[in-house]
Amino acid sequence: MAKEIYKPSQYNIILTPISNAVYTYIYNTKSGAIIKLEKPLYELIEKSAFEATSLQSLLSDLLKQGIVVPKNKNELNEIIFFEKVSQFNLNFQTLTLIIAPTLKCNYKCVYCFEDNQNTSPAIMSGPTITDIVSFADTFIKENPQLKKLKIHWFGGEPLLGYQDVIVPLSEKLIELTQIHNIDYEAGIVTNGYLLSPEILDNLIRLLKIYSFQITFDGQKYNYEKLKRPPKRAYEKAKDNILYLSEYIHDTKQKVQVNIRINVEKDNANDSALFYSEIKNNSRYKNNFNFYLGRLRSIVPCDDYLTLSEFEDIEQKFNDVIKKQVRLINPKKIWCSQYTMGCLCIGPEGELYKCEHDFGVNERVIGNVIDGIDYPQFLLDYFNMPIDQACKECNIYPICLGGCPNARFVNKYHCEYTIKKIINNACNYITSQKY
Repeated sequence: MAKEIYKPSQYNIILTPISNAVYTYIYNTKSGAIIKLEKPLYELIEKSAFEATSLQSLLSDLLKQGIVVPKNKNELNEIIFFEKVSQFNLNFQTLTLIIAPTLKCNYKCVYCFEDNQNTSPAIMSGPTITDIVSFADTFIKENPQLKKLKIHWFGGEPLLGYQDVIVPLSEKLIELTQIHNIDYEAGIVTNGYLLSPEILDNLIRLLKIYSFQITFDGQKYNYEKLKRPPKRAYEKAKDNILYLSEYIHDTKQKVQVNIRINVEKDNANDSALFYSEIKNNSRYKNNFNFYLGRLRSIVPCDDYLTLSEFEDIEQKFNDVIKKQVRLINPKKIWCSQYTMGCLCIGPEGELYKCEHDFGVNERVIGNVIDGIDYPQFLLDYFNMPIDQACKECNIYPICLGGCPNARFVNKYHCEYTIKKIINNACNYITSQKY
């Protein structure tokens, strides 16, 4: 039997900031493993000198950690294979429905992807609500492996349809999950303007919405400049999330609140000030997760930050808020919208694969009455080729080419720089006293 020949993984990254003359730190972006090796041993790995006695005893562990692989192994093909397995897996246990009660909004954000799209009808109709319940019922019956129905309310501003859509549809879907004996989970993306105490209490207590994403663009000046909201909207939205913090504190509800701060060049330095303004006035701090979102455009725009610029600003912001250091780990699939277990439903009951497609007629893939009709767009979307630069990139197992929707439009879409991967890994090791 021929002796196995090995090679170093193409996804090994040397963590140069913390490596030295004695030790080499390696992070493998495919396996997620971090190892510390004496420098001479790593030099043997680089030379594929696995017959060396000093390295032979470690070979089993190095193979297990993915630092070393068989010479004939194609690591990229393995990543692609498992992504496809995740993508087309029909044994998913959670059905995720992203529902837009309306594409109308009470704000006119300058960067909104829906700004120039057809946004009629104003609010989802009663018959469409009935059709959605029937669609979900049929889907659950046809997929007996399902254990959970997860709903994300989206828009436009979804709370414009609070009374006419969110309340009745939530009640019917909750009842449906009780009939089928599966779990129910819900969240909402909102600008917070309509999140009054009464509505908030109903959303949490009656409609089981335990996750909120509320978007701000910094303090008052930048907020009004970028969002073009109604008068005194900043004060109202801010008061509503401060009330939310009181509500969580008093009721001890397990509610997650994600405060997304969108940044571009003009407001990049505003994020820390806004964080302090909110944090210093809220009682329940633990469930408020602050993070930055990078405004971006399909076409080049001087107002927007490059990926590298954004990562620098993000790092400074995370230092200010003392955000816990985390390792950016490899993933098998970029997001649930790229799988068979997630669908987006528009106000007329039309189906999409991504919420950023709402209102784009050529991205409609079916409807809740007839189901998915697998148009050419969907087939092209699910079978996008991998860019050559991605194939050669050693952080591809983490990035996977970035957002599939943005990749479909732009063909090439980086989600991280290698600088960020290295910095996060080094900071993680330091925090863990590795």
